[in-house]
Amino acid sequence: MIVSANYEYKKFGILFRVSRFGEVTDLLATLATADPKTGFKYQTFAAKTLLDISLTFRPIKNLGISLGVNNLTDVYPDLLVNPQTTNEVIFSRRTNQFGTQGRFINTSVNYNF
Repeated sequence: MIVSANYEYKKFGILFRVSRFGEVTDLLATLATADPKTGFKYQTFAAKTLLDISLTFRPIKNLGISLGVNNLTDVYPDLLVNPQTTNEVIFSRRTNQFGTQGRFINTSVNYNF
């Protein structure tokens, strides 16, 4: 689920975005741990919420300069309980709800012709 709000006042704008990624389970046997009662226990990755914000300044009508932060709170996916290789792959490659790079700061310049 993604919810966003955008507000503009004169030459300034602000965008808030909240992205909710639900809980997921990977049924790949190589990620499972042996369970004496059920045979396998598959790893479940918790639900996560990411927050984004962007500020925009428009010095003239057609020009916008923005500074944004994606994943403001620096949220990461759950780590693998059973890594697939030693010290290499710590996040699931099959069931990532979102990227594994954490917070991302960006700037952009937009001109409308």
